[in-house]
Amino acid sequence: MGVYIFRSLHLPWIKIGHHRITDRRPNVYYRVANRGFNSCVHPPELEGKLALDDFELVAWYPTLDRRDESAAHRACRSRWGEFHPLEDLSTALAVCDSRGNRQGVPASDKDEALVWARKQVGCVSHRVI
Repeated sequence: MGVYIFRSLHLPWIKIGHHRITDRRPNVYYRVANRGFNSCVHPPELEGKLALDDFELVAWYPTLDRRDESAAHRACRSRWGEFHPLEDLSTALAVCDSRGNRQGVPASDKDEALVWARKQVGCVSHRVI
């Protein structure tokens, strides 16, 4: 299990959540590569902007769990589901940093997850140009 923080590339929102690393979903990008965040309660202005290509990974904490994720959500001033205004980013990072170590994630992990997602039926998380 791990806790991630993604930032919208279009609007001032962050998404805090968790992902369980498994043999079938071996990195954090698999969480969002196939369906994006479309299944999550989200601010209306993010509708149509919930794919992996619409977000950047800010932080990944592979040793944190759901309790730590909940602590990060509670520390933020406001929320819309698991989304928070960008102004809460430093607070969320501080909470997670105090509970575990951030781990860098190579760009190749994102590429790997996107290749996997393109093979899935009904993938909506990447843009075809």
